[in-house]
Amino acid sequence: MTRVWYNLFSYFLGQFERGMNIILVGFMGSGKSTVAVSLAEVLGFQYIDADTLISKISGMGIPQIFQIYGEKYFRQQEKKIISDLLTETDHCILSTGGGMPCYNNLIIQLNSFGVTVYLKCSTDVLVQRLKNGREDRPLIKGLDDSALHHFVSEKLAERSIYYEQAQFVVDADKEVQEIIQEIGNRLNINTTL
Repeated sequence: MTRVWYNLFSYFLGQFERGMNIILVGFMGSGKSTVAVSLAEVLGFQYIDADTLISKISGMGIPQIFQIYGEKYFRQQEKKIISDLLTETDHCILSTGGGMPCYNNLIIQLNSFGVTVYLKCSTDVLVQRLKNGREDRPLIKGLDDSALHHFVSEKLAERSIYYEQAQFVVDADKEVQEIIQEIGNRLNINTTL
C-alpha cells in the first residue's frame, strides 16, 4: 500500500513541476465550462474549452458540425485536439465536451495530460440545467421534458464508467464557488481570491 501512495505522490509532484493541467469532465450541464472559467481566473491558468476550440478550427458551431458532418467527425476532431494539446500546453484548465472522455479511449489520454476531475451531477439537476438550453445542444435538441430526462438518465449511465476513471470525483450539484473550493481542497491548492 505504501508503494501505491508513493507512486501517486510522485505522479502529482511531477504534474506540478511540469506545469499542471486540470481537466474537467462530466455530462453536459454539469458546469464544466462555468467552473473552468472561474478556476482558471483564480489560479491564473489558461482556460481552454474543447468545444470552442473545435468550433474555431472548423469555422462553424457544434450544432452545424453535427448537422453537416455528423457525430463521428466531431469525435475525430476531439481526438485530434487532445493529441495537439498533449504536446503543447501546460498550466491550463481544460473544459471537455460531455462525450469527449467516452470515445476513442480519450479518458486515458486526458489522465496523462493532467489531473482529471469528474464534475458529478444527479440526473434531476442535469435535466433542470439543460431544459432551457437544449436547442443549442445537438444531442438533446427537440426533446420534450420527459424525453430529456430519459436521455440524460440513459446516457449518464452509459458514460459513468468513463467519467469515474477521472482521478478525482467532485459533487457538482452545488454552487460554482463550492465546487471550486472542493477541487482546491482535493488537489491541495489555494482556490480563494
